[in-house]
Amino acid sequence: GTDIAGGYSPSMLNACRLTVINSRALGQAKAYNAQCAPVTDEELSYKHAFYLATRGGAHALDLHDDIGTFTKGKKFDAIILSADPINIDIFDTDTIEDVFQKICCLGDDRNVRRVFVQGKCVINKEKK
Repeated sequence: GTDIAGGYSPSMLNACRLTVINSRALGQAKAYNAQCAPVTDEELSYKHAFYLATRGGAHALDLHDDIGTFTKGKKFDAIILSADPINIDIFDTDTIEDVFQKICCLGDDRNVRRVFVQGKCVINKEKK
């Protein structure tokens, strides 16, 4: 949804990670101040943070007709990620959602395999 994640890192994965962490901290602070149980319905999930970085960002910028999904005819800007065990442990019992959350929590430039901008592959780290 954006070319610049803001803050100290240009990584969208890092922006998603920090969004989830901050939403949880905010929920805990509200709960502490209200002297009640943690407010969980206001906390963002990794799936929702990823949505905000992709389709949500496109909607926020009113560009959802041009970007944000893999629909034919839209501009194709995408990053292909891998969960190879470079920095992420994947177990046989992990679901696809578990792997996705691990990529969101631990992923970095080592997990980027290919980068497409305007439909053109500009980075290709695929093993040949």
